[in-house]
Amino acid sequence: MKREMDNWRKFILNEQSREPTVGEFMATFGSQSPKAASKILGKVARFALSAAVGAGAGALAGAATGGAGAALVGPAAGATNAMLSKLFEKVAEQSGEMAKFMIAMSENQVDDGERTGLALYYDLDDEYENLIQGMDSNLANKFQESYYDYLKQSFSNMRNADPGEPLKDYIDRTANQHLQMYLNDKDASGVGVAVTKSSS
Repeated sequence: MKREMDNWRKFILNEQSREPTVGEFMATFGSQSPKAASKILGKVARFALSAAVGAGAGALAGAATGGAGAALVGPAAGATNAMLSKLFEKVAEQSGEMAKFMIAMSENQVDDGERTGLALYYDLDDEYENLIQGMDSNLANKFQESYYDYLKQSFSNMRNADPGEPLKDYIDRTANQHLQMYLNDKDASGVGVAVTKSSS
């Protein structure tokens, strides 16, 4: 897990701050954490994850050029669509394992100044981490259980996803935002307080 965390950290250090797509998330998962991808997704990890890269890039190129020369056609398009369909079906089937992987990643928090893109979906700001007394506290464990349930449902909803869609169409909150919602829900957290970061 330490090696996978280092790989993900290298990725986010090279990314610009922007919204990742579903395809980018899956491609990064497959390339930066190949052992986890193979374990969770099985044989489909060997070919469908690379298809997510190509289809995602094609969608972006099509938007930039008005579609000229960007789209796959004929048998190539059919094969790519079939692979993508298998990929996202497997993600949905293995939604619990996908969520478990993300929660495991959250155990190794990224420095706030080095965090962009995908890390926002599993990493807490230092202030929030201190508030819950570290990721090993009872409150942190309960938060992780709640976030696991949310992520599991989010991955389950990706069954018919398109790689060019924003990831936020499925995972529509960051780890910070989920913690805020969790702490504000007294029935869930036993706390029931609204938490915001000071601007000072």
